[in-house]
Amino acid sequence: MYILVPEIIAWAHIPLPDSIRWMGMFIALLTVPLLAWIHITLGRHYSPDLVMKKNHTIVMSGPYSRVRHPMYTVLLTFSTAMSIISANLIMIILSLLIIIPFPFIARHEERMLLDGLGDDYRRYMERTGRFFPRLRQKG
Repeated sequence: MYILVPEIIAWAHIPLPDSIRWMGMFIALLTVPLLAWIHITLGRHYSPDLVMKKNHTIVMSGPYSRVRHPMYTVLLTFSTAMSIISANLIMIILSLLIIIPFPFIARHEERMLLDGLGDDYRRYMERTGRFFPRLRQKG
């Protein structure tokens, strides 16, 4: 409805400065090559389902050298940027609803990888951040 008849939800408009909205556009556009980099780095390990593949190994190159779940980070960033571009309360709420499950999904994925890969994955977890790079290394 927002795209076809935006005046229906005009009441939810938030008066953001155009500069902020353009910044949102710039950030959203940056996520496209980042998402491509993530998919290329994952290669055969990519799966839309939470499953371990035969001969599964830990991907530790590219964005995965610093962050365990860069795809969730990029999707969170894109969703936030789109809500800023829209300057609409409904879109902001939808953006939040999209990103709320990410920590729970990531935790489930990490449990599966710990069960399947054991101490190697535990060591990887210790040196990488979940969604953002660690500022300080544990140790």
